[in-house]
Amino acid sequence: MTISQLTFRVLFLVSVTLPFFYDCAPPLTQTEEVHSDASTQDSVKTESHREEKTQEPNAQEPLRDLGPDEAHVEPTPESQPESKREQIVEPVREQVAESSRERTVEKGLPEGKSETQQERLVEYHVETPPERQPETGPPLQAKAISILTSFLQRSPQSGLMDRVNGRYQWEGVAPKGTHTFTFTLDGKSSQFGTTTSSTLPASGGLTPSAPFSLTFSQPTRLQVEVTPATRRFTMKEVPAPTSVDITGSWNGQSNQVLTLTKNSKGHFSAKLALKKGPISWSFVLKHMGTTTQYGSKYPPHGGFPVGGVVHKAGQPIKATIDRDMEVQWTYRPLEHAYTLRGPPIDAMALYNQLLANLKTLTTTQQKNDALLRFFETLKAHRQLPIVQGNQVVFLLWWKMTGNTYVSGDFNSWSTNALKMTHEAGTDFYHVKTTLTQRTEYKFVDSATTPNWRTDPYNPRFAYAQFGPNSVVNPAGSKKSHLEHWKSFAATTLKNTRDIWVYLPPGYKDTNTRYPVLYMHDGQNLFDPKAIWGGWDVANTFDGLLTAQKVLPWIIVGVANTPSRMDEYTQTQDIISGNTVGGKSQQYADFLIKDLKPWIDGMYRTLPSKRATAVMGSSLGGLVSMWLGETYSDVFFRVGALSSTFGWGTIGAKNPTLLDTIKQSPFRNMVVYLDSGSPQDNYQVTLQMRDILQKKGYLPDLNMKHWTQTGASHNEQAWKQRLFRPLTFLLSWPTPETHSP
Repeated sequence: MTISQLTFRVLFLVSVTLPFFYDCAPPLTQTEEVHSDASTQDSVKTESHREEKTQEPNAQEPLRDLGPDEAHVEPTPESQPESKREQIVEPVREQVAESSRERTVEKGLPEGKSETQQERLVEYHVETPPERQPETGPPLQAKAISILTSFLQRSPQSGLMDRVNGRYQWEGVAPKGTHTFTFTLDGKSSQFGTTTSSTLPASGGLTPSAPFSLTFSQPTRLQVEVTPATRRFTMKEVPAPTSVDITGSWNGQSNQVLTLTKNSKGHFSAKLALKKGPISWSFVLKHMGTTTQYGSKYPPHGGFPVGGVVHKAGQPIKATIDRDMEVQWTYRPLEHAYTLRGPPIDAMALYNQLLANLKTLTTTQQKNDALLRFFETLKAHRQLPIVQGNQVVFLLWWKMTGNTYVSGDFNSWSTNALKMTHEAGTDFYHVKTTLTQRTEYKFVDSATTPNWRTDPYNPRFAYAQFGPNSVVNPAGSKKSHLEHWKSFAATTLKNTRDIWVYLPPGYKDTNTRYPVLYMHDGQNLFDPKAIWGGWDVANTFDGLLTAQKVLPWIIVGVANTPSRMDEYTQTQDIISGNTVGGKSQQYADFLIKDLKPWIDGMYRTLPSKRATAVMGSSLGGLVSMWLGETYSDVFFRVGALSSTFGWGTIGAKNPTLLDTIKQSPFRNMVVYLDSGSPQDNYQVTLQMRDILQKKGYLPDLNMKHWTQTGASHNEQAWKQRLFRPLTFLLSWPTPETHSP
């Protein structure tokens, strides 16, 4: 066939088939009219009718669990009606085949080849389209994303990701082993996330899928990020440092450097003899040739012991050593956390050494100096009385006038059953005994009839009918206990207050670290004879633990002061003609720079924001919510009961916390709100609930609201519903739970 003949045939085919295709295609204007009508009708259709639509989802629609029938599919001939498919496909197939046969003849294909072989040659000559890449789809529009992990009980609150500059981020500690992961949106049950990786680093897309698994060869700090614009996620290890130094000023000299040693848990530590006085330091972390300095975002005012989290480029950390002593720094890389405290001691060995020294010392001053060093050391370590296994040594350095005994529930409160030994020339008394259970006791001076007193050096205590009793709580007792610390100083406020600490059952049995709840109005929390009535926090929490409704937490009760109305409010108001309030910033300074660093140094805590909660009622609820709003990088879980959210407008016209939160950006925190009704700050609590929901907080995920109909504004009402905020806020593990 000549070129002119081929050209004529092609033009002929085009002139015949082109009108046919125009007749088969629906007019564009009709298509637009149909879509417009469907969109208009959609506003009045039920949800089931909307699910029957086959048009492509709008690009702005939030990601949801699309079924296979809802996925957008490009139209194919097979999707056309049978009659129309035959009209379109068969003429084209015949034309292509005829043209192909003609081309093979022109190329010299031997006659006799089958049609199938000829068609295969045609397929070879047809250009193959590029492989279609997976589509990322429209940007993800979820209000909240959680990563669910098997090692954190698949809790959506534990894996709730922070919103950070248009992305979602989360960090936690994955223990050694193989663990499952998946993502959920807005707290719903549908699961998303696929990856081809089985170890870190891993990445993938947020498409509907069953959970995937990753294997960790050792405990690892895991960093997860989701990019909504691409519906992609990444998971990677936060590298641990290869070495850690401390640089700063101590013992009267600046530019000091101390290298910490790594132990089997991956912690870095070092001991150092320090002289009395102020010290300051930063951590210098080295990894793969890179050196980075870490310090505190909120530097402590200088208490001791001290602990907390460190931040890149943070300020130097401060402490004040009140006497010459040996200290120990510890840095825990997986938590980005540190402590500075006295090193572990063998209290029983120190006791035996003291008894030996007292026999050789000749003057009263020498003996008293030895006793002072001994009691200061043991008090700093909370080792009074001494408890090792079932062996207990009761110790008293106090002027008594007669024979002295230990009386308690272990001996039916006998006033003469357990006599203490008196060391001549001193006011020191001691006795060793065996105890297997949590025990309440007092010292008895037999010279009076009788003179009872609690242990002046033991912070552990229990409320009792005739006043508080001292407590011994040996390992294995499986009982909680309270500790009382008197006259704790607030640097900026220039006042003092008492602190109560609840330690959960088993605290002494392991080296486990615990999250911490800080509660205001501390004198009303534990005391059943509190002037306004008690919340009964310890017994309530013990019961919830037994019922497995909460996880073990340390609870810190912070006493109020005569300046309560000033300290618990963020702005001024006019009450009975007097202008009061507006010192919550100074109160926050006390909590964050005085109290929390001391708690994190004295006790085994998890100091991260996700392991830290704050709760209160009335003005205490107001300041709790303000602390979460202002310091969400410190307090992640917030409980606000019957909160005075209208403060600022009672007698004045100042902005309320409602106004502040309405105008502020979204804060990464989990909030519990409640009130009674119709009074008890009911209306302002509803307003706060509505503001939070409009900002993107979702019920039962990062917010919970409860109304107790008819409840009054008092401690008895808060006691009765205390279980609600405790179970919502303290029932899910922290991301650092598995840190060694």
